[in-house]
Amino acid sequence: MTMAGIVLIGAIGAVVVYDRATAIDRSTPALAARHFLHAAVDENDSNQVGLHICGSWSAEDALAAVRIADSLDVDINWAVTAVNSGDPGHAEVAVRVSVASAGVSAELTEVWVLEAVEDDGWRICSIRRESLQP
Repeated sequence: MTMAGIVLIGAIGAVVVYDRATAIDRSTPALAARHFLHAAVDENDSNQVGLHICGSWSAEDALAAVRIADSLDVDINWAVTAVNSGDPGHAEVAVRVSVASAGVSAELTEVWVLEAVEDDGWRICSIRRESLQP
């Protein structure tokens, strides 16, 4: 084998390893929800949000659905609490969202139910927000 052949094989191997390392993991509804929430709630990044949603939902609409407040003095925490699978290829992911505002002792807690659909991996298609008592 020539040196050029060895270099070519090495380059192809590097590309395959890089592709696998940087691929978006949408293998489960819970992972899809976590990636979506990180992009939407934590980062407010419409480009990243677009990677995790159904084609029928725009990134701007998805960001509007998770918007809690325009104030910069809020602390938002979220955690996936349950995944319910009904029909094959469809799931609902329950997420507990807590919002605390600086200087306010009460905390707002909601449950968001994210509808996930399997489409080249799991993607988030909508959010239903349910209020809970503080």
